[in-house]
Amino acid sequence: MPAISSRREATLFQLSRRALPFLLAVPLLAFAAPAAQAMPPVVTLSSPVGHQAVNPPSFAGTAGKNEWESSEIAVDIYAGNGVAGKPIVIGNAILSRETGAFSGTLPAALADGTYTAQARQSNSEQEIGRSEPLVFTIGAEATPTPTPTATATPEPAPVVAAATPEPTPAPVVVAPATKPAAPYVCASRRDFTKHVFRPAGTKLRVAATLNGRKLKSKIGDEMIRIRVNLRGEPKDTYTLRVAITRTRADGKRITTVAVEQINYHTCIPTKKPSY
Repeated sequence: MPAISSRREATLFQLSRRALPFLLAVPLLAFAAPAAQAMPPVVTLSSPVGHQAVNPPSFAGTAGKNEWESSEIAVDIYAGNGVAGKPIVIGNAILSRETGAFSGTLPAALADGTYTAQARQSNSEQEIGRSEPLVFTIGAEATPTPTPTATATPEPAPVVAAATPEPTPAPVVVAPATKPAAPYVCASRRDFTKHVFRPAGTKLRVAATLNGRKLKSKIGDEMIRIRVNLRGEPKDTYTLRVAITRTRADGKRITTVAVEQINYHTCIPTKKPSY
């Protein structure tokens, strides 16, 4: 009987030694590091800044070029020295995946004044990265006031008495005829394709509207193309909204607003009015 007991104790000891690595690994599995979270894209804007001699001005900068970051860049233009309120104009550009650079020109001319520009980019998780704002001006630069040059005081000339001349009649000044202001001449010829970054997922459905009117769209491998035809439309401001419904890998259906609001003007002046 004692020999059998000794063999049982030896067997239990061997089993304990074999189970020891597994027991030591359990705490390490329990405290595994959480998965990394996606970060908003890093966006920079290098222009427009300072006085702009060309109107509408151009813009340029860099943004994230990863596959989960949108290749479509928006540049918001705010009136005044700051980004408060809603943008008055939005410029759009397509990012170069190779260099990470983007550039473009604003869609309409701006009135003389001070403005602030800020670029933004979104990723597949609808996180938005924004650049530092840049302040620029439109209009003629102020002419610097020349510094007066000191001159020597001349000696006073001797006063010579003279006969009082006959008074000269004041000339009659006839004001020139004022021409009426030229009419505001403009033409609407806008017809283009809007590109929207395609999010990850299946069973995509796109709802694009222009002032409530449905637009046709085409879903590609990377981009969603939306036809925006404003030819023949009356002078007005048209608002584009794009919502995308998709099914994620876990089977959940979600709807995101890829383009919340972009305003397009159907009438761009071809001749500056006279005042």
